[in-house]
Amino acid sequence: MAAENFDDAIKILPYRIKSILSCFDEDIKIQTYELRIRNNRPLMMYGNYGSVFVKSDNTYSKLSYHGALYITKQDIDEIISAACDYSVYSKQDELLNGYLSYGKGHRIGISGEAVTDNGKIVNLKNIESLCIRIASGEIIIPKIINDVLKNPFEGIIICGSPCSGKTTLLRAIAEKLSCDTNSGVCKLVIIDERNELTSVKSLNCDVLRGFSKRNGIIHAIRTLSPEIILCDEISTSEEVEKISEGFHTGVRFIVSVHISSADDLYKRKVSSKLIESGCFDTIIMLDSSENAGKIKEVICTEKSEL
Repeated sequence: MAAENFDDAIKILPYRIKSILSCFDEDIKIQTYELRIRNNRPLMMYGNYGSVFVKSDNTYSKLSYHGALYITKQDIDEIISAACDYSVYSKQDELLNGYLSYGKGHRIGISGEAVTDNGKIVNLKNIESLCIRIASGEIIIPKIINDVLKNPFEGIIICGSPCSGKTTLLRAIAEKLSCDTNSGVCKLVIIDERNELTSVKSLNCDVLRGFSKRNGIIHAIRTLSPEIILCDEISTSEEVEKISEGFHTGVRFIVSVHISSADDLYKRKVSSKLIESGCFDTIIMLDSSENAGKIKEVICTEKSEL
């Protein structure tokens, strides 16, 4: 992660907060992957260093929140407004799904009170806390992943815990597959449901933003004749079903799932179904968030018979 990504992420913060965070050393900026913003609570940062309280004297502390910078409801309201480019209505769909995306792929998770109508969420009110996930910078794809991409593959699953670098690696792979003329540019479609994957401006591919993964897969196969479909965070059996249907039309998939260890591959329903679908022959396990982006192991599966 580059310090520039940290600086880009804090641009939407109120000046009194941004002016403190911008003064921090480049090293702490590079290592930070989350900001926790809670009404009437101290501002906190999370990174490879653990968790720290941000203080109003332009410092931070792991041990004490004495002198910490406290967040107000006005701060939260200003951040949401800025993340929506001062048009909350334009981001209503994202808000109803509990997040906002902005800048170079950053995402704000939102906690508040749901307003429902016949079981459907129609509004969020009394927003009390925000979790800003800072997008990682561009990475150099490790040789072991380059070797996988150079050779014919059926499908790739990228596995890791939250903040382990799954989305960052997907971005890097997307850029290589769509732009690297040495390897041969392929017809790639990215389903970017949460506007996190396509912050890289050099991508040379087709992008379906705001589509659910289910609808995106259907639309891509029907209208865009993809060779490869890439999407983040497969989480439902229905998504697995659509992937399987797409695979049988000749499309390959590169996806990610939340898995904390290789032992959980067959314990979690979704990852187990992905493997059993026969659509994937390569599993990339990432290390924990403390070593974000580091490849732990690459597993070659024996394809299941369908």
